[in-house]
Amino acid sequence: MSHSVIPAVEFDQWVYNWKNKEHETGPYDFFAQKGRVQTGMIFAFDEMRYLLSATGIVTVKIRFGLRESEDGQAPQFNLVLFGADMDNQVITPYFTSSAVTYHDSDSTKPQPEGNLPQALMREWQKNWHEQAKAGTVDQEMFKVRYGFLQGYNYPVNEFMAALGTFKGVSTIHITYGLHKYYTLYETAESPLSFVHTFGLVLYASTKAIGGPDGDVGAPNPIIDDSGYYDLTAPCPQTC
Repeated sequence: MSHSVIPAVEFDQWVYNWKNKEHETGPYDFFAQKGRVQTGMIFAFDEMRYLLSATGIVTVKIRFGLRESEDGQAPQFNLVLFGADMDNQVITPYFTSSAVTYHDSDSTKPQPEGNLPQALMREWQKNWHEQAKAGTVDQEMFKVRYGFLQGYNYPVNEFMAALGTFKGVSTIHITYGLHKYYTLYETAESPLSFVHTFGLVLYASTKAIGGPDGDVGAPNPIIDDSGYYDLTAPCPQTC
């Protein structure tokens, strides 16, 4: 079995580990280690084709997982992808990746145009990098009005649309961003205040630069005109 497919019991444990972080106070320091900020994950087309080819798939779900280290090292934040049918039943295995992207600066500047304005995507990525590098990412950035974030869902056709412009094989990049927006302005006396919320951005490229142990470092990937997509259906409420 591929190392990128994990059994249901392992998936459940990762998700359980992540949910427990809701009750922790203090920063999530596992997002920035040894001077590097974790910025996303890359999924190879050779693996994703098995997800997207599943008969009856309607929704691609991404869930947050935390893999605990057995040698006392910091835990590893992971994304796990799987497919569900129109009745919300899971119909695929659980796919993850060992290709974690790290950056020492906020120099990533993708060039394509998609359904998410490039300037907004850059701002979200910059917000994430600055907060993670400063060690200020905490549980408050993973809370929405429905509860503690466990992942995002979106229609499979949006996933397909991001890959549809390619004539050949592509890799799928899911990068981290931090939305910054105003809280509800209830009365004239209420102060305006900002909220930061963790989000994901999807785009595809024709080439990825790999490093040791699957890590992908600061060099920019070559990005085609696939566009990029904000994953805006949070779980909860769409679990």
